Amino acid sequence: MKTKGILNVWFMDRNYGFIHEDNGGVILKHFLHRANIVVGTPRTGATVLFESVLGSKGFLAVDAEILEGSTTPKAGA
Repeated sequence: MKTKGILNVWFMDRNYGFIHEDNGGVILKHFLHRANIVVGTPRTGATVLFESVLGSKGFLAVDAEILEGSTTPKAGA
């Protein structure tokens, strides 16, 4: 099951950012790299669905779908 979070900051020139997930009042931060985005275009403030994995430096977001701010063309557009 995918987790929902907000892309708190996106560094366009470096192709990475951080997602904040509200886990019952505790904010969990997830590192997101451009290579792990499967749908959409990242922008600060966008809602993201993602799988969370624990890496050597903390949580990583993989298989990410940008729900808001997406510039992916829709069918028939």
